[in-house]
Amino acid sequence: MAPDVMEAAKAAIEALGYGPVLLTRLAASRGHDDAVVLRPMPTADAVRHMDGTRRVGYVLQVIVKDTSEAKAMGDAYDLAGALDGADLSSPTGSYGFTSAALYTEPQEITPPEGGPYLWEFRIKATITIEKG
Repeated sequence: MAPDVMEAAKAAIEALGYGPVLLTRLAASRGHDDAVVLRPMPTADAVRHMDGTRRVGYVLQVIVKDTSEAKAMGDAYDLAGALDGADLSSPTGSYGFTSAALYTEPQEITPPEGGPYLWEFRIKATITIEKG
């Protein structure tokens, strides 16, 4: 079973009152100008233990889209603060959760011509995946 870190992060963001939260590529989120987009990022931080378990630093990109520049920036900083240290435990038991920490500070992404304002940051969830 694949780790459902994205679903755990989506639930945490929705519990904070943000949404819609989309688990998709940024380009596929067109038509949702006021949304949060979650994407998995490449992970280079993985350690395999003798018993076959893996400890992985699972990195997720959080993109805040809004038609208001101030709101996009403010929401990105608010979400970054809320997810830094948040409980992102697996809703299905697909991984063991250790911690979540801010990986990159919020920063603006150049929006497409005529598109909404975009701010992004990254969260690193340290998880353990059992051998299986």
